Amino acid sequence: MALPEELRDGKVGRFPVWAIGVLIAGAIILFLFIRNRNRNATPEDTDPSVPGDGVLENVDGLPVADFADQLSGNFPSNVSLAPAPQRPMTNAQWLIAAHDFLVGMSKNPFTVLRALQKFLAGEALTEEERALVELATANPNLSLPPEGVNLPPVVTQPAPGTGNPPPTSTPSTEVAPAGVNLYDWASPRGGFVYLFGMYKNDPAALNPTARSYMVWEGPKGSTLIPKFTSARTIRVR
Repeated sequence: MALPEELRDGKVGRFPVWAIGVLIAGAIILFLFIRNRNRNATPEDTDPSVPGDGVLENVDGLPVADFADQLSGNFPSNVSLAPAPQRPMTNAQWLIAAHDFLVGMSKNPFTVLRALQKFLAGEALTEEERALVELATANPNLSLPPEGVNLPPVVTQPAPGTGNPPPTSTPSTEVAPAGVNLYDWASPRGGFVYLFGMYKNDPAALNPTARSYMVWEGPKGSTLIPKFTSARTIRVR
């Protein structure tokens, strides 16, 4: 078979045969390189925006799914970004949390602490203290103390004719004997001045006229001791 005249001369058209061979070999090598690269590609080299099999990537901790998964209900749509704050478990924790909450609202720290301590102890509150407590308990993260408050006990009265009889009232008068040291006698009963005043007929005393029936005994230059000349009934409360 006779070869074309161009091949006998070592040319194809205006190009040498060896140049055409180089081009063909380069094209084959480039094809093989691209095919091997695509075959060895890892999942990280792929585009995460391309839909795949279910969840694709995590973005800031949130799963990403394609539209089909959302329609099927497999993808959670109510993911919480921040955990809910934990409520106090004890009254001590409640006190700290409530104090920080109110002080954070520019309330006086000392007034807040006193109000909260009195509230937990079941003591009576002023109007200002009650307003602070109500503000703290209105916070849904605080509400009422988890262990309750120390309310004073409720005293129930027995029905008429049942139970123990009511205690008798303490007498309001006593008999002071004659000749005893009235300083000592008055001491457990409120004191001498409380019973007899600073001077005779002292209107602040429980027994303003009782000094008129006293004598003051003792050696000169010493403290004189008041005594009654006769037994007298004295008001002590």
